[in-house]
Amino acid sequence: MKRAFCVQQTWRAFCWSDAEVLMFVIALLYIGVRLALNAPTRVSGPQIALNPRYLPY
Repeated sequence: MKRAFCVQQTWRAFCWSDAEVLMFVIALLYIGVRLALNAPTRVSGPQIALNPRYLPY
């Protein structure tokens, strides 16, 4: 059976644009890890009263 589309694998060399994209991804990962490690373990917010008289119903 003959295929309708013939795909040929052509590998190209690693070029400058690949290096730029790789550096950008590494920078984003670095920033994400730094933000995650500096995040507080607990964020305190306002106190919430669960008393039924404070409910809007």
